[in-house]
Amino acid sequence: MCGWMLGCAELLTPLTELMKREVLLSTVIQSDDTTVPTLGLVKGRAKDAQFFCYLGDSAHRYAVFEYAISRQGKWPQAWLKDFKGYLQTDAYAGYTALHGPGGAREVGCWAHARRGFFDAKDLAPGFCLDVLREIAKLYAVESDATKRGLSPGDRKASREESSRPQLEVIFALLESHHGKHLPKSPVYGAIEYVLKRREAFTRYLDDGLIDIDNNGCDRCMRNPALGRKNWLFAGSAAGGRAAAAWLSVIQSARLHEVEPFAYVSDLLTRLTKYRDMTPERRATDGERLLRELLPDAWVKSNPEKRLALAR
Repeated sequence: MCGWMLGCAELLTPLTELMKREVLLSTVIQSDDTTVPTLGLVKGRAKDAQFFCYLGDSAHRYAVFEYAISRQGKWPQAWLKDFKGYLQTDAYAGYTALHGPGGAREVGCWAHARRGFFDAKDLAPGFCLDVLREIAKLYAVESDATKRGLSPGDRKASREESSRPQLEVIFALLESHHGKHLPKSPVYGAIEYVLKRREAFTRYLDDGLIDIDNNGCDRCMRNPALGRKNWLFAGSAAGGRAAAAWLSVIQSARLHEVEPFAYVSDLLTRLTKYRDMTPERRATDGERLLRELLPDAWVKSNPEKRLALAR
């Protein structure tokens, strides 16, 4: 069965490579990572490797997973080396080399910022709860924009009117308490996390396509996090790479409400034909076939297989 999964992952690779190219065309990319214990990397035990996930914006809505044998920054740096848009992540240092002149523009995640104050609220309840209430006002602006179905341009205008002054209130509150907590305390750490990245935490105001947080990509990581409790580890680095291909296809299908079994069944049949094409035929028909198999295109041709209808 493992051999079947490896063989099928090879069939899926041309499609996941197309998804990668599409994601890299995005104005905004979100990224996150999680561990995957793997056998065979060191002798006698499983070693933590990593799944990195890259989520494209609304025009390129695919979640592409990369398996890496470590959490070193060289992996996302290689994947995103030519990306010049907005990159929304947590504060993992591996992304730092991508930022700066001529590189990606760093966007902070307010969900991660909020989490620091939530976790520290028992140590300084009055202050932390005040911060949480002020952050909630930022989310109220986003919720209102979603309910009203605002376009990216109108969302940006709404943020300028309501969120920008609210951000100044939050930064002023954090600065007023900056020196009141011990440098090694969780409260101080939560304050520093935001103040050191002030520009990144205001950058979502620049474009209505940018989300206030990284939760879209974070939700994509639930698949490997939940699966890890069942399959425990990858049997090899090759198995990890195969899992990344499968995760890319299944999670991207879910983003477009595609019924996974019907989608994968059709993929494996038609990608077998792609594999068997001559180089000349691939040059003329291969790209068209792959684009037909992208989940958003596939569900338009198979509307009865949309999960919302299947329910």
